[in-house]
Amino acid sequence: MVFIPPPQLATATRQSYGDAYNSILTAHRRSPLTSASSVVMLVAPDVDALCAARMLAALFKQDDVLYRIIPVSGISELHIVRDDLMTIPEVPAHINTIKYGGIQDLPSDEWFGWPSRKRRSIGDGNESGKRRRTNDERIPRMSRDERDEYARCLGKYYMAGTWHGQGAAATIYILATVLERVDNDLLWLAILGLTYQYTTARISRANIRATDELRFMLFRHWTLYDAMFHSSYVASKLGIWQDKGRKKLTGLLAKMGFSIPQTQQPYPHMDMDLKKVLVQKLNDIAPEYGMVELSYPSFMRCFGYRSQPLSAADAVEGIGALLDVASGVRMEIEVEGARNGGEWFGGGKLWEAPSAARESKRRRDDERENVPPGGEGAQAAKPKTFEEGDDEPDKSEVKWWVQNFWMAYDALVDIGPLRQALNLSMSLHRAIIRQGTSIIDKRDIRPMRSHHVVVLSQGPDLNLFAHPGVLSRLALWLVDALRDRMTGSNLGRKSKRKCLPFVVACLNESRGSYMVVGVTAALNFGDVRKNEFALQFLDAKERCNARIRHGSFDTSVLEIDQHDLKLFLDTLCEGPVDA
Repeated sequence: MVFIPPPQLATATRQSYGDAYNSILTAHRRSPLTSASSVVMLVAPDVDALCAARMLAALFKQDDVLYRIIPVSGISELHIVRDDLMTIPEVPAHINTIKYGGIQDLPSDEWFGWPSRKRRSIGDGNESGKRRRTNDERIPRMSRDERDEYARCLGKYYMAGTWHGQGAAATIYILATVLERVDNDLLWLAILGLTYQYTTARISRANIRATDELRFMLFRHWTLYDAMFHSSYVASKLGIWQDKGRKKLTGLLAKMGFSIPQTQQPYPHMDMDLKKVLVQKLNDIAPEYGMVELSYPSFMRCFGYRSQPLSAADAVEGIGALLDVASGVRMEIEVEGARNGGEWFGGGKLWEAPSAARESKRRRDDERENVPPGGEGAQAAKPKTFEEGDDEPDKSEVKWWVQNFWMAYDALVDIGPLRQALNLSMSLHRAIIRQGTSIIDKRDIRPMRSHHVVVLSQGPDLNLFAHPGVLSRLALWLVDALRDRMTGSNLGRKSKRKCLPFVVACLNESRGSYMVVGVTAALNFGDVRKNEFALQFLDAKERCNARIRHGSFDTSVLEIDQHDLKLFLDTLCEGPVDA
């Protein structure tokens, strides 16, 4: 695989997206065995990758290309799948990796990568990191000064940390544009991928242009009060984890002319006149409370009689909740109408994933090659201990994250499960606020030399926050909530721009390990900082010889043996030797 430039940078000698796609079609049609295994998509479990896979699947379907989708959770599993694919008798014609992280070279020219994370290796993408040059391509000998400058630039690139560029969904959308196959469905999926990158602080707002979206969590589907209460931006400005902050919130709503009973009603049932003046009232009064960035550019989609319009931010929240907690952990959701004593004195119910119905429908549709292995009624795999590891897949059972992947994949084009997932997302945000408030109230944040550390070792939600996606959400909420209350720092001595670095660890009792995430947030909303924790983690691991595993493509997320956590955090605090 070589670097494929976007259409505007393509030349007669450098193929672009359309040429690469046509080469896949050509190889598939020339293959004597045009089976479903001739084109394989290896897809990482995040919203952008999911959207890109759905878009690429639509293009393959239009060209009568049979394909197979294999969810891949991380680097170790990518190696296992790669070895399996390279040893089978009928080698696939082309293999597409979507959001594989940009940190591993690919085995051969038949592998195409669609990453959004900037590459840590600047070779051409083959495993050797090199490619043959003809006599016409030979590079002139460099002088000593030129070699020193080249080495300096190379070192600066590798030490800059990890960051994100154009998303995988955006890349596939450009491909669809080149092929002249763009429609509203593909546009919506590209928007979801872009919105996911922005709401998870992977790109800045400069990449988005459209209508404005309020920074209130799922406000069109929740009550106005709950949507504001669970907003990390409102939490940052008002300090809602304190009684004083909650009083500020009710005071803000009162100044706007919104009574508490009105704000406790579901937003669709609120008075229409109040909804019409909501944005104007916020623009007039919210600046008095320091909230001057209450909106950001986003998009909406209408579903006709099937559902109310859905914003891209709400859809991303629902898809993300399905990926993280649709199965693998017990979640209680609020019963509609059960608040304030309704429906037999209120209460909730356990979340039940619509997997049985979805599996039945999947077997009736025309994408039967995409059915995950294990069949109907497959249960999630029992978690292994940290020493046992989980690199070797259990062919007899379907892992929880694989089930979540397929539920989220289906929900991208089915508004029913997506609307159900919004309730799951609300419960997830309640847990994040509950845990974040507890951390701040109990002063569990330990300031280190260059970052802050939070360790969760007890509590009712340990199983929930042991999931890397949920723990990352908690870390982002903490930095958002405390952004105006903490001074910035430099993670390394080479860093010139101050940021708010956090390391959050959560005990996984069943595995005897800690899940650890590192986030490097900017001091201003909408800004982005490169995440230097990937390099810091690797350096600390080498110096203290801790037992760690990288289970995902995000190198700033790792799993560490519970007995090695203290040593690892102490070594991380010391900083790199050459910092």
